[in-house]
Amino acid sequence: MIRLSCSLLMACATAVSLAAAEVQRFTELDLKQAEVLAEEGDLHSAVTSWLKILRRAEEKDLRSEAREHLERLGLSKQEIFQLDPGALKPEEWDKLLSRLAAAVAQRQRQEADFDYARGVLQLAVSPRLDAAGKARIDVQPKELSRALDLMLQVALSETNGEHVREAQSELEQLGVTGAQVGAVRKAAAEGKLPPEIQNELVCSVCLHRLHRYREWLEERVENDEQPVRKQLAQRLGLALYKCLAAQYAQTAVYKRPSDDLDFWRDIAHGGDPKTF
Repeated sequence: MIRLSCSLLMACATAVSLAAAEVQRFTELDLKQAEVLAEEGDLHSAVTSWLKILRRAEEKDLRSEAREHLERLGLSKQEIFQLDPGALKPEEWDKLLSRLAAAVAQRQRQEADFDYARGVLQLAVSPRLDAAGKARIDVQPKELSRALDLMLQVALSETNGEHVREAQSELEQLGVTGAQVGAVRKAAAEGKLPPEIQNELVCSVCLHRLHRYREWLEERVENDEQPVRKQLAQRLGLALYKCLAAQYAQTAVYKRPSDDLDFWRDIAHGGDPKTF
């Protein structure tokens, strides 16, 4: 009996050691490999790998990341909890993978539309310096309307993805919420934005430009373009800030606290940001 008990204990200890080794085998590389599989369309292997990491990895961060990947694919928390890849029949796998592939395609379309809308916004609003060194903002209303229409399409998508939330957040900052959404969407589709919405959009785009000019001034990497970019950033950034302060100070976007506006305000009042 004593020998048998010792043998059983040794067997249990060996099993525990093997289980521990199995748990510790998962690393960040396993997450990356599953991510590559998903990008290449092998959702079957990706889902299986993320579920293994979620349920058997020792590190909490790895388990959390695996769960996030599964949720981004379109799986609910309840589905993740109950899903057993080994127990699914081929037809069940096909149904699940078809749904996940459709969700991935939808998210990619949202990302493309969102990035395109942002690109159109940048093209529709063009700050420049006139002969006197003052900033002028050229606006193309039709392109501005088209960009806002695309942004609204993403924000109103039934799939609640990352870009949907980002589009909604940007529209909220512009004051496009609640009952205004329908009216603004109709106006954007017709290419006739309300003046107050157009002003908010123009100011928002210009603030993005001010942020970029600030980054150029604070750039520490030495290269051939740096002196030219810093000179341009200082001239155009200061002129653009003065233009916004004079013409767009009443917009909600301008009134919102902003480190970039504070940065250029200090320069306009003779401050030294110690970046030149």
